[in-house]
Formats: sequence, structure tokens, C-alpha cells
Amino acid sequence: MEYRKIDGEWKLYDPTWGAGNVKDGKRFIKNYNKEWYDVSPGEMIKTHMPFDQSH
Repeated sequence: MEYRKIDGEWKLYDPTWGAGNVKDGKRFIKNYNKEWYDVSPGEMIKTHMPFDQSH
């Protein structure tokens, strides 16, 4: 994941998640998804922050 400050706001980028996915646990399928580029920290934390169920 990368982060940059653009026009005074922090934006996050996850080129790995935005590049595609793995099918059947074996083959990578390219599938550009702009959802994972230029994301606010408040949105990215919903999917990229580990959750500890013990707390």
C-alpha cells in the first residue's frame, strides 16, 4: 500500500488489490479496479486494518 498527500489530503493506494485477483487459488487474473486507488484513510481502514476479536 502507498500513501500520498494530494491537495492537502492524504490518499491511499493499494495497487495489489487493484490489479486483479487469483482464480481457484492458482491463476492470477488481471482485472484493474480503480476502487483501490485514491482512497481516503477512513475508507481504507475498513478493509486493510487487522481485526483482533479478543478486544
